[in-house]
This record gives sequence, C-alpha cells and structure tokens, in this order.
Amino acid sequence: MISSLLAVAAALIAFLYWYTIATPWYCSGVCCLHKDKCREVAVNGKIINPKYTSIANALSESLTHGWDLGASVFLSVNGETVLNVAGGYRDKEKTIPYDVDSINMIFSSGKIIEKVRVGLFCLCSV
Repeated sequence: MISSLLAVAAALIAFLYWYTIATPWYCSGVCCLHKDKCREVAVNGKIINPKYTSIANALSESLTHGWDLGASVFLSVNGETVLNVAGGYRDKEKTIPYDVDSINMIFSSGKIIEKVRVGLFCLCSV
C-alpha cells in the first residue's frame, strides 16, 4: 500500500518536473494560442535529398508556431548527409539568428524521471 502511494507520488513529482521543463518560457502567447497570427520563420540550410523535405517543413512549422525558439536538424543516412537545416533565433529577444553552425546545450529530461524512480525504489526496498 505504502509502496504504491510512493510510486504514484514519484510519478506525479516526475510529471510536474517534466511539465516545468517542457513549458516553452519563450513562447509569444498569442502565437501559441492563435496559430493563424504567427509570423512565418524561415528555415535555412541544405536539403540534399528531397525525400526529407517534410522534416524541414516540420521544423519550420515548429518555429513558426512558437514551439521552439531556434533549432536545427542534421540527418545522415548510411554516412551520407541528407539534411542540414536550421532556423529561428538563439536569444529570447530574437535578435541573433540560429543557423546550422550554432552551438547549443542538450538536456535530457528523461534521466531525471528515472533517477527519481530508482531513488524511490531503493528507499522502498530498505
């Protein structure tokens, strides 16, 4: 009974932590709520294989709707580059463009959820 409650509590804490991270702090409100008022964001770079144009279009849509501030996609198939595109901005004020050479930090939120679960599992098994 107690372990079930702890598991539910851990899942709730993990979800709330993930939700805090996943909420776009830079989203322009009106654009996120009313997608028809969004200003289109151009994607630049190279689409070497036209088969992967839909991925570049998805990136453009994500940037246009405010789901991402700036992002890039690099895709290599069998060692051959087929897509290398980027768009949006590197800063909150939207003054520095995000291009294929921009450097960014990557963070995996799934690891936090797993650490909470393992910690609670170890706590419950003692």
